[in-house]
Amino acid sequence: MIPRQGRSRRTWEYLFTATGSVLLLAIASFAAVSLVALRDTAYRQSEDNLRQFSHAFTSLLETEPRLLDAEELQRFCEIAGKERNFRITYINSDGSVIADSLTNPTILENHAERPEVASALEGTEKAVIRYSHSIGKPMVYYAVPFRGNVLRLAVTVDYIDTASRNTAAALVIAAFLILAIAFGASTLASRSIIVPVGKLEEAAIRFSGGSLDLRIDATRFPREFRDVAETLTLMAGRLDE
Repeated sequence: MIPRQGRSRRTWEYLFTATGSVLLLAIASFAAVSLVALRDTAYRQSEDNLRQFSHAFTSLLETEPRLLDAEELQRFCEIAGKERNFRITYINSDGSVIADSLTNPTILENHAERPEVASALEGTEKAVIRYSHSIGKPMVYYAVPFRGNVLRLAVTVDYIDTASRNTAAALVIAAFLILAIAFGASTLASRSIIVPVGKLEEAAIRFSGGSLDLRIDATRFPREFRDVAETLTLMAGRLDE
């Protein structure tokens, strides 16, 4: 018998490595696709909400022109923004801020260069996702043109990052559980290989030692091993004749 060199990997290790690698790849792919889809859906939903409310607010301003007074407009932005959890900003045609639901508009810098504001000043509604330096959070902005000026609504999207982290954590836990199941399944599956191989190895050793009265019980072997066992038994029988 040829001596083994070094440590040989066990059958269950091969099976676990193969199945575990495939499962991990599948989980990682699913996680990546799921997180991207989650973020994209959340952003689109936020954008749709802002679009609907911005149109509702511009309709209200059309029917209530008194709200366009600077003080009334500031009060309206503060109340509506608090009720809807939006940041509402009304911007003049030159980019200066007339009213803002979160900050004193007089201390805000000119917004004419903001991409969503610049687009609205040109007459086109636009949604933008970017970081707000004034409140220190990522936000979805939606700006609409209104009487030569701009009404802009914004909502924080840090909850999307929180949801993504929670989803990623759940997927990591699921990955460990699946790997544990894969380990158990690999161990059980390896027994269906180890037992027949052990018996065939024992029979081969006896056969090489001159024992020809081989009778291998292969009734519960997988078909491939059963064929090998029957072949060894047949060879021993013929040599014994």
